[in-house]
Amino acid sequence: MEEYMSAEHAHLPPGVEVITTLPEAAARIPAGAEARTIRVTLPPGDPGAPPHRHPGPIFGYVTQGEILFELEGQPPRVLKAGDALFEPGGDVIHLQGANNLPDVQSQLVVTMFAPPGTPILTVVSAEELAERRHRRVTSHDATCRCECRLQVSAPGEPFGWLGGGYALLGMDSRLLSRYRRSVARARSGPRCAPALGDRAHRCTSWPAGR
Repeated sequence: MEEYMSAEHAHLPPGVEVITTLPEAAARIPAGAEARTIRVTLPPGDPGAPPHRHPGPIFGYVTQGEILFELEGQPPRVLKAGDALFEPGGDVIHLQGANNLPDVQSQLVVTMFAPPGTPILTVVSAEELAERRHRRVTSHDATCRCECRLQVSAPGEPFGWLGGGYALLGMDSRLLSRYRRSVARARSGPRCAPALGDRAHRCTSWPAGR
Protein backbone atom coordinates (compact mmCIF):
# COMPACT_ATOMS: atom_id res chain seq x y z
CA MET A 1 0.00 0.00 0.00
CA GLU A 2 2.77 2.46 0.88
CA GLU A 3 4.61 1.80 -2.41
CA TYR A 4 1.36 2.28 -4.35
CA MET A 5 0.62 5.57 -2.62
CA SER A 6 4.19 6.81 -3.08
CA ALA A 7 4.08 6.16 -6.83
CA GLU A 8 0.62 7.65 -7.26
CA HIS A 9 1.44 10.86 -5.41
CA ALA A 10 5.09 11.24 -6.40
CA HIS A 11 4.50 14.57 -8.18
CA LEU A 12 2.60 16.40 -5.44
CA PRO A 13 3.87 19.93 -4.68
CA PRO A 14 5.99 20.53 -1.55
CA GLY A 15 3.97 20.53 1.67
CA VAL A 16 1.19 18.33 0.28
CA GLU A 17 1.02 14.88 1.84
CA VAL A 18 -1.52 12.07 1.49
CA ILE A 19 -1.89 10.56 4.97
CA THR A 20 -3.95 7.52 4.00
CA THR A 21 -6.33 6.28 1.29
CA LEU A 22 -9.52 4.26 1.86
CA PRO A 23 -10.96 3.15 -1.51
CA GLU A 24 -13.94 1.29 -0.04
CA ALA A 25 -15.28 4.29 1.90
CA ALA A 26 -17.52 5.56 -0.90
CA ALA A 27 -19.68 2.43 -0.80
CA ARG A 28 -20.75 3.31 2.77
CA ILE A 29 -21.91 6.88 2.05
CA PRO A 30 -25.73 7.11 2.22
CA ALA A 31 -27.56 8.36 -0.87
CA GLY A 32 -28.09 12.12 -0.81
CA ALA A 33 -25.62 12.59 2.05
CA GLU A 34 -24.11 15.93 2.99
CA ALA A 35 -20.52 16.37 4.14
CA ARG A 36 -19.90 17.73 7.65
CA THR A 37 -16.46 18.73 8.90
CA ILE A 38 -16.32 18.32 12.68
CA ARG A 39 -13.61 19.28 15.15
CA VAL A 40 -13.63 17.51 18.51
CA THR A 41 -11.56 19.05 21.32
CA LEU A 42 -11.27 17.06 24.54
CA PRO A 43 -9.92 18.58 27.78
CA PRO A 44 -7.31 16.60 29.73
CA GLY A 45 -8.66 13.19 30.74
CA ASP A 46 -12.07 13.83 29.16
CA PRO A 47 -14.03 10.57 28.70
CA GLY A 48 -15.73 11.72 25.50
CA ALA A 49 -19.27 10.78 24.57
CA PRO A 50 -20.97 7.62 25.88
CA PRO A 51 -21.19 4.68 23.41
CA HIS A 52 -23.05 5.87 20.32
CA ARG A 53 -23.68 5.51 16.60
CA HIS A 54 -23.18 7.91 13.70
CA PRO A 55 -25.64 8.23 10.79
CA GLY A 56 -22.87 7.84 8.20
CA PRO A 57 -19.16 7.11 7.74
CA ILE A 58 -16.47 9.30 9.30
CA PHE A 59 -12.96 9.83 7.95
CA GLY A 60 -10.36 12.02 9.62
CA TYR A 61 -7.25 12.24 11.75
CA VAL A 62 -5.93 13.26 15.14
CA THR A 63 -4.50 16.78 15.14
CA GLN A 64 -3.32 16.99 18.75
CA GLY A 65 -2.58 14.70 21.69
CA GLU A 66 -3.83 11.10 21.90
CA ILE A 67 -7.28 9.57 21.49
CA LEU A 68 -8.32 6.25 23.03
CA PHE A 69 -10.40 4.91 20.14
CA GLU A 70 -12.60 1.83 20.10
CA LEU A 71 -15.18 0.61 17.60
CA GLU A 72 -17.39 -2.42 17.95
CA GLY A 73 -15.60 -5.42 16.47
CA GLN A 74 -12.13 -3.87 16.85
CA PRO A 75 -9.71 -3.84 19.80
CA PRO A 76 -9.20 -0.49 21.56
CA ARG A 77 -6.19 1.45 20.34
CA VAL A 78 -4.48 4.76 20.98
CA LEU A 79 -4.34 7.17 18.04
CA LYS A 80 -1.68 9.87 18.23
CA ALA A 81 -1.38 13.19 16.41
CA GLY A 82 -1.10 12.48 12.69
CA ASP A 83 -2.87 9.09 12.84
CA ALA A 84 -5.90 8.63 10.57
CA LEU A 85 -9.20 7.08 11.63
CA PHE A 86 -12.28 5.68 9.89
CA GLU A 87 -15.71 4.74 11.19
CA PRO A 88 -18.25 3.00 8.93
CA GLY A 89 -21.20 4.52 10.80
CA GLY A 90 -24.64 2.95 10.64
CA ASP A 91 -25.08 -0.05 12.93
CA VAL A 92 -21.48 -0.12 14.20
CA ILE A 93 -21.21 1.26 17.75
CA HIS A 94 -18.47 3.76 18.62
CA LEU A 95 -17.57 2.52 22.10
CA GLN A 96 -14.80 4.94 23.09
CA GLY A 97 -13.36 8.22 21.86
CA ALA A 98 -11.58 9.70 24.84
CA ASN A 99 -8.59 11.89 25.60
CA ASN A 100 -5.92 9.37 26.55
CA LEU A 101 -3.78 12.04 28.23
CA PRO A 102 -4.48 13.26 31.79
CA ASP A 103 -2.61 16.56 31.52
CA VAL A 104 -3.15 18.06 28.04
CA GLN A 105 -6.06 18.43 25.63
CA SER A 106 -6.45 16.24 22.55
CA GLN A 107 -8.19 17.03 19.31
CA LEU A 108 -9.33 15.37 16.10
CA VAL A 109 -10.87 16.65 12.86
CA VAL A 110 -13.20 14.42 10.84
CA THR A 111 -15.52 14.62 7.86
CA MET A 112 -18.87 12.88 8.23
CA PHE A 113 -21.13 11.91 5.31
CA ALA A 114 -24.71 11.73 6.53
CA PRO A 115 -28.28 12.43 5.39
CA PRO A 116 -29.28 16.06 5.98
CA GLY A 117 -31.06 16.68 9.27
CA THR A 118 -29.74 13.59 11.05
CA PRO A 119 -28.06 13.94 14.48
CA ILE A 120 -24.28 13.84 14.62
CA LEU A 121 -24.52 10.92 17.03
CA THR A 122 -27.13 8.86 18.85
CA VAL A 123 -26.43 7.37 22.28
CA VAL A 124 -26.81 3.59 22.62
CA SER A 125 -28.83 2.27 25.53
CA ALA A 126 -27.27 0.20 28.30
CA GLU A 127 -29.63 -2.65 27.40
CA GLU A 128 -28.40 -2.80 23.80
CA LEU A 129 -24.78 -2.63 24.92
CA ALA A 130 -25.37 -5.64 27.15
CA GLU A 131 -26.99 -7.55 24.28
CA ARG A 132 -24.03 -6.87 21.99
CA ARG A 133 -21.21 -7.53 24.46
CA HIS A 134 -20.03 -10.49 22.38
CA ARG A 135 -19.15 -8.07 19.56
CA ARG A 136 -16.63 -6.22 21.69
CA VAL A 137 -12.99 -7.16 21.09
CA THR A 138 -10.71 -6.91 24.10
CA SER A 139 -6.95 -6.77 24.43
CA HIS A 140 -5.21 -8.33 27.44
CA ASP A 141 -2.62 -5.56 27.58
CA ALA A 142 -4.98 -2.66 26.94
CA THR A 143 -5.92 -0.30 29.73
CA CYS A 144 -9.43 0.80 28.94
CA ARG A 145 -12.16 2.72 30.67
CA CYS A 146 -15.25 1.43 32.35
CA GLU A 147 -17.92 0.01 30.05
CA CYS A 148 -20.49 0.43 32.82
CA ARG A 149 -21.16 4.06 31.95
CA LEU A 150 -24.29 5.69 33.21
CA GLN A 151 -27.02 5.99 30.58
CA VAL A 152 -27.49 9.74 30.67
CA SER A 153 -30.02 10.26 27.90
CA ALA A 154 -32.84 8.39 26.26
CA PRO A 155 -31.92 6.15 23.31
CA GLY A 156 -31.95 8.23 20.16
CA GLU A 157 -31.39 11.55 21.92
CA PRO A 158 -28.88 13.53 19.81
CA PHE A 159 -25.59 14.97 20.92
CA GLY A 160 -24.24 18.17 19.42
CA TRP A 161 -20.92 19.97 19.21
CA LEU A 162 -20.64 23.42 20.78
CA GLY A 163 -17.47 25.41 21.24
CA GLY A 164 -14.48 23.24 22.03
CA GLY A 165 -16.21 20.18 23.45
CA TYR A 166 -19.40 18.17 23.82
CA ALA A 167 -22.82 19.62 24.58
CA LEU A 168 -25.95 17.55 25.08
CA LEU A 169 -28.91 18.94 23.23
CA GLY A 170 -31.98 19.14 25.46
CA MET A 171 -30.37 17.12 28.23
CA ASP A 172 -30.45 18.04 31.90
CA SER A 173 -26.99 19.20 33.04
CA ARG A 174 -27.48 17.22 36.26
CA LEU A 175 -27.53 13.98 34.26
CA LEU A 176 -24.38 14.97 32.40
CA SER A 177 -22.68 15.61 35.75
CA ARG A 178 -23.74 12.15 36.95
CA TYR A 179 -22.24 10.62 33.82
CA ARG A 180 -18.96 12.44 34.34
CA ARG A 181 -18.82 11.30 37.98
CA SER A 182 -19.56 7.69 37.04
CA VAL A 183 -16.63 7.65 34.63
CA ALA A 184 -14.35 9.37 37.16
CA ARG A 185 -15.13 6.66 39.72
CA ALA A 186 -13.80 4.07 37.26
CA ARG A 187 -10.31 5.57 37.51
CA SER A 188 -9.57 3.52 40.62
CA GLY A 189 -11.21 0.31 39.34
CA PRO A 190 -9.58 -2.91 38.11
CA ARG A 191 -7.73 -3.10 34.84
CA CYS A 192 -9.22 -4.53 31.68
CA ALA A 193 -10.07 -8.25 31.75
CA PRO A 194 -12.02 -10.36 29.24
CA ALA A 195 -15.12 -12.11 30.56
CA LEU A 196 -14.93 -15.86 31.03
CA GLY A 197 -16.37 -17.93 28.20
CA ASP A 198 -16.43 -15.15 25.60
CA ARG A 199 -14.63 -11.97 24.53
CA ALA A 200 -17.03 -9.57 26.20
CA HIS A 201 -15.68 -6.76 28.33
CA ARG A 202 -16.02 -6.59 32.09
CA CYS A 203 -16.01 -3.29 33.90
CA THR A 204 -12.61 -1.72 33.21
CA SER A 205 -10.54 1.17 34.40
CA TRP A 206 -9.75 4.65 33.15
CA PRO A 207 -6.80 4.71 30.71
CA ALA A 208 -3.52 5.40 32.40
CA GLY A 209 -2.24 7.76 29.70
CA ARG A 210 1.49 7.88 29.11
